[in-house]
Amino acid sequence: MYYLHKNNQIYFSSSILPLVSLDDPSDMKEVSELSGGGILVDELFPYGNIKQVNPGCCVVFEDGNLSELNWYRPQKLDLSKISFEDAVKQYEDLLIDAVRIRVKDQNKIAIALSAGLDSTLIADTIHKFTDVSADAYILATSDKRFNEYTQCILCDV
Repeated sequence: MYYLHKNNQIYFSSSILPLVSLDDPSDMKEVSELSGGGILVDELFPYGNIKQVNPGCCVVFEDGNLSELNWYRPQKLDLSKISFEDAVKQYEDLLIDAVRIRVKDQNKIAIALSAGLDSTLIADTIHKFTDVSADAYILATSDKRFNEYTQCILCDV
């Protein structure tokens, strides 16, 4: 999540490009190239007016000033007390529970497959551990490097 504080107003976006268009539209091409299409910004990013909300933080606007508040502080885990097998089982149980909560009371859902591990794992979990009917959608393209169709017809989602 990115934000721009300008003229006592705050603008938020999931990509920096809309914010650049508000701050300095003449920089759009350069920013797009530097940022990988508007999504990866780090401390070396040259456009200082656009900031990224850090993980576990929220942005607070109070009395005309912006500050970042760290609201999430995970507990430090003692990993020596759990076996690898138990950790895998706990992860699996948490994943199944999280998916079931999100599809609860749904008869049919749509899943956008990105050819990545996350969307595939969630689709597989829905298929194996819920009674929800799911339609999976992919992007088909003539460029074989990005065409997911052949992989999807082999799976049972």
